[in-house]
Amino acid sequence: MQKTVGAPKVGSLRQMRVTSVPRGELIQRLLSEPDAPIVTITAPAGYGKSILVRQWVEADDRGVISVGAADPFFSISEAFLLAAELTIGSEPFVLVIDDAHRVSNADVEALLERADQFRPSCQLVLVGRGAIPGVARLRSEGRLLEVGMPDLAMDLDEAGTLIRSVAPLMFPDDVHELWVGTEGWAAGLYLAALVRREPGGSAAPLDGNERYIAEYLRAEVLSHLSRAQTRFLVRSSALTSLSGPLCDAALRRTGSTGVLREIERLGAMLIPLDTQGRGYRLHPLFRDLLRADLAGESGGTTGIAERASLWCERHDLIDLAIEHATVADDPDRVASLFGGHGLDVAWTGRIERMDEWADWLAERAPRERYPVVAFFRTWINLLLGREREAALSAKVAQDARIAGPMPDGSSHEAWVYLLRAALCRDGVDAMEKDARLATETLEPYSPWQPTASLLLGIAVMLSGDLEEADHHLVNAVEMSEEGFALITMSIAFAERSFIAILQGRWTDAAAFADHACELTDREPVRPFATHALAHVAAARVARHRGEAEPARAHLAIVEESIPALSGALPYLAIQARLMFARCALALGDERSTRTRLGEIRELLRRAGNLDKFVPSEDEVGRQLLAAENKVASDLRLTGAELRLIPLLATHLTFREIGERLHLSQHTVKAEAISIYRKLGETSRSRAVERSRSVGLLPD
Repeated sequence: MQKTVGAPKVGSLRQMRVTSVPRGELIQRLLSEPDAPIVTITAPAGYGKSILVRQWVEADDRGVISVGAADPFFSISEAFLLAAELTIGSEPFVLVIDDAHRVSNADVEALLERADQFRPSCQLVLVGRGAIPGVARLRSEGRLLEVGMPDLAMDLDEAGTLIRSVAPLMFPDDVHELWVGTEGWAAGLYLAALVRREPGGSAAPLDGNERYIAEYLRAEVLSHLSRAQTRFLVRSSALTSLSGPLCDAALRRTGSTGVLREIERLGAMLIPLDTQGRGYRLHPLFRDLLRADLAGESGGTTGIAERASLWCERHDLIDLAIEHATVADDPDRVASLFGGHGLDVAWTGRIERMDEWADWLAERAPRERYPVVAFFRTWINLLLGREREAALSAKVAQDARIAGPMPDGSSHEAWVYLLRAALCRDGVDAMEKDARLATETLEPYSPWQPTASLLLGIAVMLSGDLEEADHHLVNAVEMSEEGFALITMSIAFAERSFIAILQGRWTDAAAFADHACELTDREPVRPFATHALAHVAAARVARHRGEAEPARAHLAIVEESIPALSGALPYLAIQARLMFARCALALGDERSTRTRLGEIRELLRRAGNLDKFVPSEDEVGRQLLAAENKVASDLRLTGAELRLIPLLATHLTFREIGERLHLSQHTVKAEAISIYRKLGETSRSRAVERSRSVGLLPD
């Protein structure tokens, strides 16, 4: 059969040569669902909709006819006629209508009804810049296949292929930067690469005001909007997210909900944040362009952002209130919101968000100006494992002279007790004392009370009273549930699992570890302290059950997150590593055990006040030594050969090794050959690698 019937309209991105980028995953998805009667492919200009259709057509063996709603000769009746003609035939077909966002609602509805008469494996494909009306029923019936902006956005590999077709010598870091900045928008990637390949091309961060990108956005997006719609978007660009009520309040107008939906239908660079059309955001490059236009107005951005921040605070949208305060460049307001609501943000897992705001404040004012923020900054640094930064912010927080109450109504002294307990700089006994003082002096309903109980439970556990420790940890969990304090709850469950393991209550240990892991999965941040504690508990439980592979899977997660458990929180860092070392040793992983023990010894050396951990560390060390001796025994290595192995891992020659061991070069060579034979290897380098793999050499 002829591949294409009629004259298919599958244009290009205005002579942008992006057809070389295969969209294999999307094509496979389209080819795998030939029985979906309706397909919609919608995204703003430059996302490669037409190119996707072209590649799909080339890969499909059905007849294809394509008509364009933007064509002056297009009519819905013509589409009906084509559909009728194709329906009469016996071969499956695809009918593509491009620029479908230009078709009226009534005509789309009529066309969808006609598509109901298509035979199996025949499809109507609607391609447009904005939402296609009338498809809600089909979606609910499962008869609609939708490809949208998130699907069309290029992944990093696709972006790299496109960029290098324009600028072959671009470095990987620069490719990644453009991919992140464009959010995978094909046209933006292409145009940004064009700028950077030119002599003296821009080395500045990607911005929507770069000449080629700005020209494209004005020609392909803004030119399709009315003057009033463009004006609305320019003023809305001061906002970090858009909704009808927020725009009404910030822009001092009414009817914003309808305007946003109409702009979305027209295919502007407006990205929905939900499926109900309640919230949106502007593509960052489009927002850059619009904000440059708004910047020419006196007080435009500041006034709009200030009103938005106030509205968001009144509606308990604290994250957005702070974001808009940063747009208004108001550090005092950011610090006030941070201090008043920071705990609600932090304890629900949004640590990285707070870190960004704290960095923003640090660029505009010295640490001492906002001591309450310094408290929060200390907690952020502790959870992210930044020991030095935690010490600096903790000093500011503790040295501050604050006469009045803190944001939770407690005294400054109570907050200091809590912080000192977390830092544990004077040993476990002092940690327990500070934690008890914190529970007694914090206001009864302070959001910090769960953390105080958690720290008290950990300190008591480290002192050896497991029953009392579990009591305090139960309190921490119960209070955390009331305030949705995910981080505190996760650590408390992990600690309860540790206690249950020590007491041999493996069923309880498993349940607590599962709870801890489930809570970490709900934390929208990169792996940090809580992940290591939760998953090391789960690994230990899995190993006890004899489930080696699940145990290794949990330990792999711990490997990623354990760097965040540094000397900033030494008691947790040592605790997690000890549990890891025991589990790894039981799994036969001597190398990982050795690594963790080395880290523990370094943490103990630097802390200098956590000697309660030493017996446990020595116990694991003795087990590791026994395991090493067993390996040596199994391989029948002599003491002389064991002494030689570490030197084989150096760059010393046999003669130089002999001088160090007071042996002849011939003796060293003979012992080395014996080692090779016992390890089953034929060369020095392979024998060294084998020695590492069986734990005779550190990694």
